[in-house]
Amino acid sequence: MRVAECDICKHKFMTIESVRAHIKEKHPREAQMARINFVDINAIHTGLMKTDISAPSYYTSGSIETWDFIIDKHLDFLEGNIVKYVVRWKEKNGVEDLKKARVYLDKLIKEAEKVGDGS
Repeated sequence: MRVAECDICKHKFMTIESVRAHIKEKHPREAQMARINFVDINAIHTGLMKTDISAPSYYTSGSIETWDFIIDKHLDFLEGNIVKYVVRWKEKNGVEDLKKARVYLDKLIKEAEKVGDGS
């Protein structure tokens, strides 16, 4: 199976339309010259094994790493995942990450309503 890749930042996408939208939004100045590459998913998997997974750029940009913020604020699993997805959405999975954050936020609200927190 092959996936589409942004020639500029190497982000991977399942559809050509997603790459085009990404390039238009994230790389407007380079959009005219940007190319879409197609990469074998097995090559991606092999490459991931060689990548330093402990500090991806979408979690380490800024003055504090995302997990350090989550630990410092004593956030629980639901709260931590909300922060994680909101922090990385622009650099990793786009709106899909915002939707994931919403799922965790909705669950957190339901749990808080059960115990009467935050009313």
